[in-house]
Amino acid sequence: MSPRAIGPVSVTTGDVLIALAFLAFLGALAYPTVRVRAFRSLVEDVSSEVETMRSAAAGVFSRDGRWPDAGAPSAIPSELAGAFSGDSTLARDAYTLQWSRWEVVDYLPPPRASTPTPTDADAPPDSVGPRLVAVIRDVGAIVVHSGNDALLAALLARHGPAVSFVRDTTWTLTVEAPGGTSGG
Repeated sequence: MSPRAIGPVSVTTGDVLIALAFLAFLGALAYPTVRVRAFRSLVEDVSSEVETMRSAAAGVFSRDGRWPDAGAPSAIPSELAGAFSGDSTLARDAYTLQWSRWEVVDYLPPPRASTPTPTDADAPPDSVGPRLVAVIRDVGAIVVHSGNDALLAALLARHGPAVSFVRDTTWTLTVEAPGGTSGG
């Protein structure tokens, strides 16, 4: 093809193709950076909402002595409604939040009594080991439902496996009672 004159400069189709190839190359270089920034922003958004829910639930616990009632995925429990500005749902494009409540049973040794406790010889023959007392406590939990495995892994890494876990397409953060007490 013959060059076209645009003012004092002439541009060929080859020149345009080279310019487009160069722009595509720059876009390909920038894409991973943009994608990483978008992912970090997503993790920050989820973490912010998780912290908002944790804080609001802890406030309910401090005020009422119990965790808010569990809610369905994406539904804001009535006790937490004021914590999320203008939103009536917790469903987002990449994830859905949910508040949950569990009863956890801890088996603890009985408190030391001032009177002597029976010895192992006094224990019934079918018992094994020390006697334990079942203590039931309420634990709150924030659940993030997402098909994005990288998001769930990032949340697990951020909060740690001591208080959170991933199973299938959910990440769950357990929320202990403020001040180390348990609700009932």
